[in-house]
Amino acid sequence: MAEQDRLRVRPGGEVLRRLLEGGPTLILMDEVLNFLNTARSLKAGDVEGGSSSLASQFMAFVQSLSEEVSGRTGAVLVMALPKSELEMSPEDEADFNRLRKLSSRLDKPYTLATDREIPEIIRRRLFEDLGSPTDRRAVARAYARWVAEHRDSLAAEFTAEDFEACYPFHPTVLSVFERKWQTLPNFQRTRGVLRMLALWISQTYAAAYRGGHRDPLVTLGMAPLADPYFRAAVLEQLAETRLEGTILADIAGPEAHATRLDAASTGLRQFRLHQALATAIFFESSGGQSPQRQVATLPELRLALGRPELELGHLETALAELAATCFYLFVDAAAYRFSLQPNLNRVLSDIRASLDPGGVEERMREETRKAFRKGRLELRFFPERPADVPNLATLALVVLGPEHHLGEGEREATRALIRSLLEQAGAISRTYKSALFFVVPGDVGQLRDATRNLCAWERLLDQADERRLDEAQRAQAEREVAKARREVQEAVWRAYHVLCFLGEEGVEELDLGLLDPSAADSLTAYIESRLIQQDLLTDRVGASWLARHRPPAATPEWSLRDARDLFYSSPRYPRLLDPSTLRHTVAEGVAQDLYGLALRDAGGALTSVRFEERVPEDEVEISEDSVLLTPELARALKAGEVPPSTDGGENGDDDGHGDGDDDFRGALHHRGLRWQGEVPSTKWALFYSRVVSKIALSGRLTLHVELISEPEGGLTQTQVDEVRQGLSDLGLAAPEVVEGET
Repeated sequence: MAEQDRLRVRPGGEVLRRLLEGGPTLILMDEVLNFLNTARSLKAGDVEGGSSSLASQFMAFVQSLSEEVSGRTGAVLVMALPKSELEMSPEDEADFNRLRKLSSRLDKPYTLATDREIPEIIRRRLFEDLGSPTDRRAVARAYARWVAEHRDSLAAEFTAEDFEACYPFHPTVLSVFERKWQTLPNFQRTRGVLRMLALWISQTYAAAYRGGHRDPLVTLGMAPLADPYFRAAVLEQLAETRLEGTILADIAGPEAHATRLDAASTGLRQFRLHQALATAIFFESSGGQSPQRQVATLPELRLALGRPELELGHLETALAELAATCFYLFVDAAAYRFSLQPNLNRVLSDIRASLDPGGVEERMREETRKAFRKGRLELRFFPERPADVPNLATLALVVLGPEHHLGEGEREATRALIRSLLEQAGAISRTYKSALFFVVPGDVGQLRDATRNLCAWERLLDQADERRLDEAQRAQAEREVAKARREVQEAVWRAYHVLCFLGEEGVEELDLGLLDPSAADSLTAYIESRLIQQDLLTDRVGASWLARHRPPAATPEWSLRDARDLFYSSPRYPRLLDPSTLRHTVAEGVAQDLYGLALRDAGGALTSVRFEERVPEDEVEISEDSVLLTPELARALKAGEVPPSTDGGENGDDDGHGDGDDDFRGALHHRGLRWQGEVPSTKWALFYSRVVSKIALSGRLTLHVELISEPEGGLTQTQVDEVRQGLSDLGLAAPEVVEGET
């Protein structure tokens, strides 16, 4: 063919036949289109009185050659053509189509590498030494056993032979390109994969040399997307450079969400689960051309990243954290994919940044109120000064505001506030110091974050129409709002876990530990139960206890109000949950001859003495005028041995010189009497001592009282609380509070 080549004309059939007569022949033609691209501008030799380009002569040569080869035994022509038409110019494409048409009658397409040939080719191109065969087999068998144990949870099943054939790669690293990436228009099945894997191995080797993480196999999660050269090679194959923003925001790089999550993890940091999962999702979801293949399923991720020493549950936990954090990760059931479009997390981040801090603080207070539903303890929310907590003989749970916590920088200020609330009640000193329990947040950082998150999701849901959320996004926002509300409730319980109260040596603290809403119906109920367990609260005291604990300096007469105050004034004594139970204690003590009970009228006289008899509880009044007597005094008064009064005044006995008419009137008997009128508030005490007490012991006395107080300017909360306290002491119903403008 030397002469034809010199003249640049195609050889005839006779020349080709002589060329092929030498025996079995293999003709390899590589870079055919590149040659044609050059040959278009070169002129061929004269052919039958005319001239043509070298390209046209070559096309005729290929036709003649293919026909000669097809008619012979023992002759093969192999022509290498580009697989992707995206690599061709219009002229190349025209030549390619002519070549394909020319050979289509005779050619047979052939795949050069299949199955386990591919990893072998890659290994030979990338590695000089794969290490110890014993180590390879040990790793392969360990992974194969793990796959067999979890086959029901995985997308496929690999044998020990599969793992050993792909070593040091995990089989999914090579299969992902066959399963999903080979349909990409720009994907180069051989050169592209080799280039990516070469960069990958280079980065992995360098990281291991520098003392980085060492892994038994190279997995999808180890792809070094943080390296700009490797990232560029990947994006070139995907033909989508805009995905770089997605990678840097969520997957790789020092500020990526997956990187930060790994840095914040503790026990599993060596696995870098968040980065590994995000990277695997990227490779599994980026190559598919159909919607069904553009996702990474949970079984695929388990197979790609699972290993013998890792619990599968940790993968799902890390996936949930990624889904809640990443800006470009979309989740549909158990399918994950990265996108160019931001998800609701990104929108939510913008909303969170725009929230008013004051509004978040107010919402924290609102959610805290919800957690403390009313119980047997009176609730006092968020006091700022002593006047905000009334001085009452009633147990109260004082809930400090979130800004008053025991965390770093606020502890001393918070304890100072508690001391001031215990010492003062407005302008006066507090009497009932032992009646107050303070529930204080240990730290409110988590509560503040959870509340801000709830406010952001609620605002996002409110703006669903404005932001044009689709149905799936609306449903997600609704789920997230419900989830955020639960998290706020849990955060309140976890924050308010410290109780402060007055002990015998000053302000004491009781840490309730890690609290959960499932422990009780409300935080109030839970705290009440814990205080009872700690013997800081009691339902009642026995009659003998009351008799033994009379104040040492007490007179033989001890008012029931002072007896009640004993339980709320000093931490040396138990705290009564319900002061009305003292009526039962007193009635029991009178019946057991432990003490007597009497009423003191306005003049100081002791009337209605009860001793060694049963007294109905509703006849025991907890007031200053209702007094306990020592047994000796009570017995003497009942026997008439002691004057009922020591004032010697107008309420004393008759001097014996009354006239006969008085004696006669005293002997008369009437059926009864009735009176109705208004008693000035300044004469209530006199009305009782001068009128009611005269007939109180006659029996069948009924007093109907209507109390209406609507002063100009209204009543303060302290006044309402004190009236409620007084009625409670008397065993009477609570008042109706009239709301509205004063």
